[in-house]
Amino acid sequence: MEKTINSHDGVPLRYTYSKIADSAPWVAFVIPFGLKLHHAKSFFDFFAPYFNIFTWEARIILEPADYQLVNGGLSVDNHAQDLLTIMDDLELDEIILVGYCSGAGISLAAVNKQPDRFSNLVLVNGEYTLMDKPGCVTQFGSDIDNILSIASQDQDRAKLILDKIKGNINFNAKNIPDGIELPFSEVHYLHRYGVNYLSYRSCDFENLAGSVKHRTYMLAGENDAQSNVNSAKTIEQLIDNAELFIDPKGDHYEVLRPESKTLVQIWNYLSMEV
Repeated sequence: MEKTINSHDGVPLRYTYSKIADSAPWVAFVIPFGLKLHHAKSFFDFFAPYFNIFTWEARIILEPADYQLVNGGLSVDNHAQDLLTIMDDLELDEIILVGYCSGAGISLAAVNKQPDRFSNLVLVNGEYTLMDKPGCVTQFGSDIDNILSIASQDQDRAKLILDKIKGNINFNAKNIPDGIELPFSEVHYLHRYGVNYLSYRSCDFENLAGSVKHRTYMLAGENDAQSNVNSAKTIEQLIDNAELFIDPKGDHYEVLRPESKTLVQIWNYLSMEV
């Protein structure tokens, strides 16, 4: 089922959900900024027989060109509040959070915002923008930081950047899911993506992690060219009740692939916890 609602500040949210039973636990799959709902298909296919699930498209970034971006509209707090808004729309008191890439950071923010509404936390290939720790930043992460910092300034600069990079971004992995490059395909997408990135980068995810009391399962891949194992280890050490699984062959997109080892690992964890 797909649905569009307005968030707390009137911003439209597109979300999709599946429900097998009132008694089944609910899982929120928090996908990265700029991904579309269809990117969660493998996750839904894998877990829908056992859990109720929802996911949503991050606010504003992929809206049409004439959508007016309001100052502060792309804050981390607003992204976290969007999650809570959807929970309220579905009348959910408590859920399991599975945050992927930047969705891991939004999950940390949401858990800090209303801890009683979440039972377990799963952080998959998390992007925590630990820019002051060189060992925690990949070359891809550094390049994207430069690109988005410029693109965030205005649409003219975003166009200059887009003209240089369009069709030439190397995601450093095989079998990349279709549409991953969408935020880098249009000037208005790229500009908003940059504004959003600067807001996200300014968030202190180490501080948020240090306040988490939930049982937390983390996954990282040694072939992840976007976020890396050192970044995950840094966050794991700050969470009192965390466990980290490292896939020696995993890249950044395992959780989006059918029947991947990452999906199996998440299942193994949740089946013991729920």
